[in-house]
Amino acid sequence: EKIDAEDAAEIFSSQQPNIISGVMDRMSPGTVASILKKIPKDLAAKAISTMDTGISITQLNVMTEEEREDYFSHMEKITAQEFKALLDYPDNSVGRQMSPEFSACSRHLTVDEAMDLLRRQDTGNIKHLFLLDDSMQLDSILDIHQLVLANGDERLSNLSRPVVAFVNA
Repeated sequence: EKIDAEDAAEIFSSQQPNIISGVMDRMSPGTVASILKKIPKDLAAKAISTMDTGISITQLNVMTEEEREDYFSHMEKITAQEFKALLDYPDNSVGRQMSPEFSACSRHLTVDEAMDLLRRQDTGNIKHLFLLDDSMQLDSILDIHQLVLANGDERLSNLSRPVVAFVNA
């Protein structure tokens, strides 16, 4: 079903930012941009803060510097700084694609233990869980989708796939 930006903005104006961002993560960039301009700036900034990082960067990248700074002024300082750092990378670079949102835990945890850990952390919109070995080194990766569908007593190490390439910084 289609809805115009004015009606969507009216509906979104009474919603929590995480609800707005969850819906906007599935919309076209042009539609998101139109709606963001029509909802209160502080609500729009909070929605941008909770969107998938790539989508947020896409939206911020098409704004003027003045518009971006206006949104940043309505965000938590640390969030605005993270977005500014990502926007400093050249277009089409790996840096522009990075996300500051991640979570890591021991590869020996069960699914239930990992889910409890994720509930206690405010990790935002992560798509993967990074698993660490006994020496706290990156060992493997687990898709959140797989985690949610797995049995609670299953070990994360049985569900994950090895990390075959990484960059030491």
